[in-house]
Amino acid sequence: MRCLTLAACLLLAVPASAQEFQAAFPDLAFDVPITDIQAPDDGSNRLFVAEQSGRIKVFTNDPATPSASVFLDLRDRINPRVGIIGLAFDPAFAQNGLVYVHYNRDISGPAASQNVIARFETTATGVADPDSEEILITVDQQREQHFGGQLQFGPDGALYASFGDAGGQGDPFGNGQDLTTLPATVLRLDVRGTGLPLDCAAGTGSATIPADNPLIDGPGGGCDETFAYGFRNPFRFSFAPDGRLWLGDVGQDEREEVNIVEPGGNYGWNTLEGTLCFNSPNGCDAAGTVLPIREYPHNLFSQDGGFSVTGGYVYRGNTCSPLLGRYVYGDFVTTNLWSLTFDGQTADNQVLDSFSGLAVTTFGEDEQGELYLGDLVTGTLLRLTCTQPVTVSAVPVGPATVPASGGALTLDVTLTNTTASAQTTQAWATADLSDGSERVVAAPVAVRLPAGASVTRRVTLGVPGLAPAGVSTLVVKTGSFPDAASSADLVTVTKLSGPSSGRTASWQAEGFGFEVAGAARLTAAGAAADGAVLAAFPTPFAEQTTVRYALDAPGPVRLAVYDVLGREVAVLAEGRAGAGRHEAVFEAARLPSGVYLVRLDAAGTVRTASVTLLR
Repeated sequence: MRCLTLAACLLLAVPASAQEFQAAFPDLAFDVPITDIQAPDDGSNRLFVAEQSGRIKVFTNDPATPSASVFLDLRDRINPRVGIIGLAFDPAFAQNGLVYVHYNRDISGPAASQNVIARFETTATGVADPDSEEILITVDQQREQHFGGQLQFGPDGALYASFGDAGGQGDPFGNGQDLTTLPATVLRLDVRGTGLPLDCAAGTGSATIPADNPLIDGPGGGCDETFAYGFRNPFRFSFAPDGRLWLGDVGQDEREEVNIVEPGGNYGWNTLEGTLCFNSPNGCDAAGTVLPIREYPHNLFSQDGGFSVTGGYVYRGNTCSPLLGRYVYGDFVTTNLWSLTFDGQTADNQVLDSFSGLAVTTFGEDEQGELYLGDLVTGTLLRLTCTQPVTVSAVPVGPATVPASGGALTLDVTLTNTTASAQTTQAWATADLSDGSERVVAAPVAVRLPAGASVTRRVTLGVPGLAPAGVSTLVVKTGSFPDAASSADLVTVTKLSGPSSGRTASWQAEGFGFEVAGAARLTAAGAAADGAVLAAFPTPFAEQTTVRYALDAPGPVRLAVYDVLGREVAVLAEGRAGAGRHEAVFEAARLPSGVYLVRLDAAGTVRTASVTLLR
């Protein structure tokens, strides 16, 4: 989420959520390096681990699992110096038992080796049959470096595969910007055999080219298999719940980069390394290239630096909600771990663990969306864990669909104190809209929960007619507004397309209050047990509203108003105020319609309230 200005960080004494990777399966260890971690969507609760040395192992996703068994053994055909580099399960694996493997093998001839994408069948005993191999495509590797290797099925059902530039410093074969070769690309394939014939790739299996691939020009031109190009070593990539393809590309001399891959995109190598002209002190022509959403410098001693990016996943699990919707990735050399969001314009990168000591060779996720990493040092898997003092659950009441003209979405929102002591937190909601924008749709309210207490409120969210059509994500959060969420829950909302209302109505949340027994009332004027209260009336309002606050004791006061981007738009009171009730008028004649946040700082206590301006 976008970080607001410091002046708009409405802070309470909220316990932070601890996020770390911990040993997931104490009794298991694997041959290193671990090159992939995958789970088929078949309800079996299993994890599959690819070892570069040539085996894929499987085990039950249970911390107490005592051992892993061999699912597929390819040691008789791999190049042991490179081995297995990618693994993917067919979207219909539960029905057809098909598994796809990306590996490297030795060949005779001028090429150093060859990358192979092959398909295998699962037997009745639950293991893959190595003799069932169907080679879909092969790509010659000119040197034994920069293999790429990831395999992933996209939300469109196509199989995506990444290839590095085939090695050598500075891309000596010129593959990065050559559309007639397959190295340095992400490919998109139809594995059902219903597309166009292969163009540049060799293969004897059923792989074809989707007819809507972005760079199709027919035989004799560029490679029609290519989805995007201009990568140096795109070792790991993944698809986010919203369908975006996130990719980490390993740099050479100065920069590591994270990209969101677009159809037909040129990501610059070897004209660019990150945003820098590569090996060109007099500048370069970067026209038509797609720049990374984040790059970081080669630096061994900085928590923001590294030398070899390992791409990860956008977190979608249930146990670490502060990271929901954030891309988790790391650096193999410095062992720094980060999380990242990108709203289409601005990247928000946060340190997850600096110099963690974990040499991450790959990330992976289980069926529930929980995140794992493979550690080169120990040969073990570690799982992302969080401590959440106050958890939140948001459950739609009825269909989470609103008509084109706008409408109401009803949710049951539950806050639970998981600790043995009282906790103070804030609750608010944001929407990641289908057009890539983000907004606060329920301003923060404060709540104090006694030990072990749980409170549920039915919240009605008004969705305006001019909100963009399509699938958006509503995120209900607890923690410290705006960016220090300690818990969150996601609700997918679909707004139908069609004629919308001619007047933009504001997003409005009714019932978003969580006062419970023993908690100070924060949304109505009156005496409060812990120092100050704040309220505004009327809201919604057209021109002005009256903000009322009450103090238990005299002291310094500052009362200010912020927009949803965190910009201060008005100061209503500043100085010393006596005990008792006070009020100030918020004049908004020159401000646009929307939600505004009123913040009261009084004697070390912070209170917030929201007001809605409608014209």
